[in-house]
Amino acid sequence: MMGWGVLDLAYFAHYVIASIGQGRVPLLGELAIAADTAGIYGTRAPVWLTAAAIGVYASLPVSGVLLLRRQAAGLWLAAAQTGPRWLLAVPTGAVLLWPGGWPARLPATAAVALPLALLVLVELLKLGTLVLPRWRPGR
Repeated sequence: MMGWGVLDLAYFAHYVIASIGQGRVPLLGELAIAADTAGIYGTRAPVWLTAAAIGVYASLPVSGVLLLRRQAAGLWLAAAQTGPRWLLAVPTGAVLLWPGGWPARLPATAAVALPLALLVLVELLKLGTLVLPRWRPGR
Protein backbone atom coordinates (compact mmCIF):
# COMPACT_ATOMS: atom_id res chain seq x y z
CA MET A 1 0.00 0.00 0.00
CA MET A 2 2.73 2.42 0.94
CA GLY A 3 4.54 2.03 -2.37
CA TRP A 4 1.44 3.04 -4.31
CA GLY A 5 1.03 6.05 -2.02
CA VAL A 6 4.61 7.11 -2.72
CA LEU A 7 4.01 6.81 -6.48
CA ASP A 8 0.85 8.96 -6.27
CA LEU A 9 2.66 11.62 -4.26
CA ALA A 10 5.67 11.51 -6.59
CA TYR A 11 3.45 11.93 -9.66
CA PHE A 12 1.65 14.89 -8.10
CA ALA A 13 4.96 16.48 -7.01
CA HIS A 14 6.36 16.08 -10.51
CA TYR A 15 3.23 17.67 -11.98
CA VAL A 16 3.40 20.65 -9.59
CA ILE A 17 7.12 21.21 -10.19
CA ALA A 18 6.70 20.91 -13.98
CA SER A 19 3.75 23.34 -13.97
CA ILE A 20 5.64 25.93 -11.95
CA GLY A 21 8.70 25.42 -14.15
CA GLN A 22 6.54 26.22 -17.19
CA GLY A 23 5.22 29.38 -15.52
CA ARG A 24 1.75 28.00 -14.79
CA VAL A 25 -0.20 27.81 -11.56
CA PRO A 26 -0.77 24.08 -10.94
CA LEU A 27 -4.34 22.96 -11.65
CA LEU A 28 -5.75 26.45 -12.26
CA GLY A 29 -3.33 27.13 -15.09
CA GLU A 30 -4.67 24.08 -16.89
CA LEU A 31 -8.19 25.45 -16.65
CA ALA A 32 -7.09 28.78 -18.15
CA ILE A 33 -5.47 26.98 -21.08
CA ALA A 34 -8.62 24.88 -21.56
CA ALA A 35 -10.79 28.01 -21.55
CA ASP A 36 -8.58 29.57 -24.24
CA THR A 37 -8.80 26.39 -26.31
CA ALA A 38 -12.58 26.28 -25.85
CA GLY A 39 -12.84 29.85 -27.14
CA ILE A 40 -10.80 29.02 -30.23
CA TYR A 41 -12.83 25.95 -31.17
CA GLY A 42 -16.22 27.10 -29.91
CA THR A 43 -16.83 24.11 -27.65
CA ARG A 44 -16.74 23.70 -23.87
CA ALA A 45 -15.36 20.14 -24.11
CA PRO A 46 -11.78 21.15 -23.24
CA VAL A 47 -13.01 22.84 -20.06
CA TRP A 48 -15.04 19.80 -19.00
CA LEU A 49 -12.19 17.38 -19.71
CA THR A 50 -9.73 19.61 -17.88
CA ALA A 51 -12.07 19.92 -14.91
CA ALA A 52 -12.25 16.10 -14.76
CA ALA A 53 -8.46 15.87 -14.97
CA ILE A 54 -8.12 18.48 -12.20
CA GLY A 55 -10.38 16.32 -10.04
CA VAL A 56 -8.11 13.33 -10.60
CA TYR A 57 -4.93 15.35 -10.01
CA ALA A 58 -6.37 16.93 -6.85
CA SER A 59 -7.21 13.47 -5.52
CA LEU A 60 -3.64 12.18 -5.95
CA PRO A 61 -2.16 13.68 -2.77
CA VAL A 62 -5.24 12.53 -0.87
CA SER A 63 -4.92 8.94 -2.06
CA GLY A 64 -1.14 9.10 -1.59
CA VAL A 65 -1.42 10.12 2.05
CA LEU A 66 -4.26 7.68 2.76
CA LEU A 67 -2.28 4.82 1.23
CA LEU A 68 0.86 5.80 3.14
CA ARG A 69 -1.18 5.76 6.34
CA ARG A 70 -2.62 2.36 5.31
CA GLN A 71 -6.18 3.56 5.64
CA ALA A 72 -9.01 1.66 3.97
CA ALA A 73 -10.33 4.87 2.40
CA GLY A 74 -7.10 4.99 0.37
CA LEU A 75 -7.91 1.61 -1.16
CA TRP A 76 -11.34 2.68 -2.27
CA LEU A 77 -10.17 6.06 -3.52
CA ALA A 78 -7.43 4.36 -5.54
CA ALA A 79 -10.02 1.96 -6.97
CA ALA A 80 -12.36 4.85 -7.82
CA GLN A 81 -9.51 6.69 -9.57
CA THR A 82 -8.74 3.81 -11.92
CA GLY A 83 -11.33 4.52 -14.63
CA PRO A 84 -10.67 8.26 -14.81
CA ARG A 85 -6.93 7.63 -14.74
CA TRP A 86 -7.24 5.35 -17.78
CA LEU A 87 -9.48 7.76 -19.66
CA LEU A 88 -7.39 10.84 -18.87
CA ALA A 89 -3.98 9.08 -19.01
CA VAL A 90 -2.90 9.91 -15.45
CA PRO A 91 -0.69 6.90 -14.73
CA THR A 92 0.40 5.71 -11.30
CA GLY A 93 3.70 4.39 -12.57
CA ALA A 94 4.62 7.48 -14.58
CA VAL A 95 7.75 7.98 -12.51
CA LEU A 96 9.11 4.93 -14.32
CA LEU A 97 8.84 6.81 -17.62
CA TRP A 98 10.59 10.02 -16.52
CA PRO A 99 14.26 9.04 -16.21
CA GLY A 100 15.88 10.17 -19.41
CA GLY A 101 12.58 10.39 -21.28
CA TRP A 102 13.28 6.98 -22.76
CA PRO A 103 9.83 6.48 -24.38
CA ALA A 104 10.44 9.53 -26.59
CA ARG A 105 13.42 7.76 -28.16
CA LEU A 106 11.29 4.84 -29.34
CA PRO A 107 9.77 4.60 -32.84
CA ALA A 108 6.51 6.59 -33.08
CA THR A 109 4.10 3.68 -32.66
CA ALA A 110 6.01 2.18 -29.74
CA ALA A 111 6.39 5.61 -28.09
CA VAL A 112 2.59 5.74 -27.80
CA ALA A 113 1.71 2.07 -27.40
CA LEU A 114 4.26 1.17 -24.73
CA PRO A 115 3.36 3.94 -22.24
CA LEU A 116 -0.36 3.23 -22.76
CA ALA A 117 0.17 -0.47 -22.19
CA LEU A 118 2.18 0.31 -19.05
CA LEU A 119 -0.61 2.60 -17.87
CA VAL A 120 -3.17 -0.19 -18.12
CA LEU A 121 -0.89 -2.86 -16.66
CA VAL A 122 0.27 -0.75 -13.71
CA GLU A 123 -3.29 0.29 -12.81
CA LEU A 124 -4.42 -3.36 -12.99
CA LEU A 125 -1.48 -4.35 -10.81
CA LYS A 126 -2.34 -1.59 -8.37
CA LEU A 127 -5.97 -2.69 -8.17
CA GLY A 128 -4.92 -6.29 -7.80
CA THR A 129 -2.53 -5.63 -4.97
CA LEU A 130 -4.79 -3.20 -3.12
CA VAL A 131 -8.33 -4.53 -3.49
CA LEU A 132 -8.19 -8.26 -4.23
CA PRO A 133 -6.37 -9.31 -1.02
CA ARG A 134 -9.15 -7.65 0.97
CA TRP A 135 -12.07 -9.04 -1.04
CA ARG A 136 -13.67 -12.23 0.20
CA PRO A 137 -16.64 -13.83 -1.57
CA GLY A 138 -19.70 -14.09 0.64
CA ARG A 139 -18.59 -11.38 3.03
